[in-house]
Amino acid sequence: TILMLAVMSRLEKGGTYFSVSKVSSALQKQQITNPVANVVVHTLAYLLFAVYTLPVLLIVLYSFADGAAIQTGQLSLNSLTLEN
Repeated sequence: TILMLAVMSRLEKGGTYFSVSKVSSALQKQQITNPVANVVVHTLAYLLFAVYTLPVLLIVLYSFADGAAIQTGQLSLNSLTLEN
């Protein structure tokens, strides 16, 4: 946070200004009364969750995999070790 403040201060001295909200307010939960819209919104939310977490999970998985197994695309439990 301190590093970011230092960078932002330096940029603002050069004439580039960034606006950041200084007031924190809690978000209020909104009820979706339409059942179809509720399903669509929840489906999209879970899809976005999967899209954002899948790369991180694959990086963690590949960090335990053998290089040859990654190249060939043949991942199995035998190729996942702590030695890699």
